[in-house]
Amino acid sequence: MRKINFNILLLHYLFYLLQQKQNYLKMLKKIRYAVSTTSGADRRETYDWYKDSYLEMVERLDKAENTSN
Repeated sequence: MRKINFNILLLHYLFYLLQQKQNYLKMLKKIRYAVSTTSGADRRETYDWYKDSYLEMVERLDKAENTSN
């Protein structure tokens, strides 16, 4: 019975990780689309800013979830 429970828990965790990766890839795709109208150094700077902002937001949300539990 323990083995079944552990396998179910592991499966849920793997699905969670897969979903997180898919969300991250979708976010990168949307950022690339958003900066596609700019060119050169402005494009790279804007892309980096969007990406850093997104990652900071995710980090803040994770911290907020951890402190509320």
